[in-house]
Amino acid sequence: MAEKMYDRICSRSDGGKRLAKRQNYLLAQNDLIEEQILQIETDRALHSVPLLEQATDLGQGDKAKSPVHTKLCWVTS
Repeated sequence: MAEKMYDRICSRSDGGKRLAKRQNYLLAQNDLIEEQILQIETDRALHSVPLLEQATDLGQGDKAKSPVHTKLCWVTS
């Protein structure tokens, strides 16, 4: 399979430059997508708040201290 691909590249009149440009483009797009995913994950992590803090912030006071509400469950806002 690789030999056929190599033969096809070598037989092209542009010497495979078109394929190289396409590969560079795809690698650049891949880098861009990975960067966007990292940014989304960072944003989610920065906006996560423990459930206990949310209950306290909502003015539920003592209710937030009950065993049911003290379990830390991370939620995303």
